Amino acid sequence: LRTVHVGERGWFVLLDSRGNALYHPDAAQVFRRPLGARSPRWWQARPDGVLRAAGHEDALYASAAISPLCTGTGEPWYLVGFIPYLEVAMPLRHYRLVIAITTVVTLIAVILAGIVLSRGLAGPLGAITRAAQQVAAGDLKIHVEEGGAKELCDLAQAFNRMIEQLREYREH
Repeated sequence: LRTVHVGERGWFVLLDSRGNALYHPDAAQVFRRPLGARSPRWWQARPDGVLRAAGHEDALYASAAISPLCTGTGEPWYLVGFIPYLEVAMPLRHYRLVIAITTVVTLIAVILAGIVLSRGLAGPLGAITRAAQQVAAGDLKIHVEEGGAKELCDLAQAFNRMIEQLREYREH
């Protein structure tokens, strides 16, 4: 177990059926109950979670029972792996920040694109609206500039044809 690493600062503990450490990274803890009053049944009932111990940083853990057939003792052993909570949480905080910044930048880009597109539509439509008001007032000398998106250009052409036809009807 000394060669197995859990993240940068994680560790394993091997417990016998009474909760005594058969392996612990701190040799002084071997054959003691390094995890307090937590019995092997506690680890079996809660195979993973967050361990909060007074005086220690929170750690995520996962435990697994080792079959009595494998231990040769007739009793199960328990392997419990720990990794400090902050070692897992810090990269997640970084990703949350990246996602938040990306969301804000995307939102700003969408708003700016909306403003540009709306101005691109509002300008030609406003010109056609003003021309229609002038035609309604009797001014048939008006001509609408044909530009912009294809649909707006088609509308301006149709409006100019309509004005031309009105001029022809008025002259006849």
